Amino acid sequence: MDKQFDELSKSLAEGVSRREALQKFGIGLAGALLAAVGLGGARAGAQSSSQCCTWLCQSFESKKQFHTKTCGSPCPYPNVQPPIVTCTQTKSTSVSECTACK
Repeated sequence: MDKQFDELSKSLAEGVSRREALQKFGIGLAGALLAAVGLGGARAGAQSSSQCCTWLCQSFESKKQFHTKTCGSPCPYPNVQPPIVTCTQTKSTSVSECTACK
């Protein structure tokens, strides 16, 4: 194990030419740019596949039920106080059919 660590530290300590360093830097920069473009495309795809989610919620204090809608993919839980109100998803449709998501 010590021998492997010594070999690793020697290889890291070796000098690197400017040309080799610039090439590695350029490759890293190009990879970062491609990753950023790829991630941006994935986000746009996720937004287009968003859902309109209908929830049936019930208040424990008043025992009243009410419906609410959220938009996203996957369906985000409604912004309610969980100890006081619980919600169950009842329906999911496309965003184009939902007035709450526009």
